[in-house]
Amino acid sequence: MAFPKNKKEGPSPAAASRAPMLTEAQAVAKKVSRLQAATAALAAVCVASLGAAAWSQADAAGRIDAAFAGTEQVVVLSQGLSAGEPIEESDLAIANVPAQLVAEGALTPADLENPKTSPVGRLAASFAAKGSQVTSATAAGEGNPASLADSIAAGYEAVTVPVDSASGMAGMLREGDTVRVLVSADDEVGGTGVKIVSDGARIAAIGADFSAGASGDYSTVTLELTPEQAEIVRGADSTVTLTLPSSATAAGAL
Repeated sequence: MAFPKNKKEGPSPAAASRAPMLTEAQAVAKKVSRLQAATAALAAVCVASLGAAAWSQADAAGRIDAAFAGTEQVVVLSQGLSAGEPIEESDLAIANVPAQLVAEGALTPADLENPKTSPVGRLAASFAAKGSQVTSATAAGEGNPASLADSIAAGYEAVTVPVDSASGMAGMLREGDTVRVLVSADDEVGGTGVKIVSDGARIAAIGADFSAGASGDYSTVTLELTPEQAEIVRGADSTVTLTLPSSATAAGAL
């Protein structure tokens, strides 16, 4: 017995002809609606991406700030320098150094802008390695001479005298101090036994250190004296004694 084949059901041509048809305006409106939805989705993705980028940038900035927290900007050498070598701008660089490791007297970027503190154009006072911090004592110049001869004013002489705790102010003198210079004068008739050679001699060096403000333990002191004063000190038979004068600006006795 034969069964009839099932036919695929679907709307009859008559029914299809009765389905509502979109007008051209409705079709355009539908396309616009779909486009707006896609645009809104894309905008949402962009906003999310921008938000993530902003957060990432803020996080990176925070990490950088944390990395440099507690540091100071100082001037360092971009290459090593020998004593007496001119310091050029290309020899210098700026580095962030932990505050506890900043050297005493270290120069800052602001010091490079000040002609009085900038080391550019001056001479290296001693050998300095690459990467070392540049301080007020690195460059020779006014107050920090490259040699002892440079530290002595015109018309004066440098005289080095031995001192001990009693005659050298118990190790409390510093380079640049002004002192009274005394020598024994027992051979003078009616003398007091002490002769004031100078009431305002400048200390040019402490021991072997003639850098600005040098201090510490020492057994010799170098004085800046006039030729007449220097002759008396060199001819003294006893220890030269140094004391602080009543006025740091007092003129020399001779």
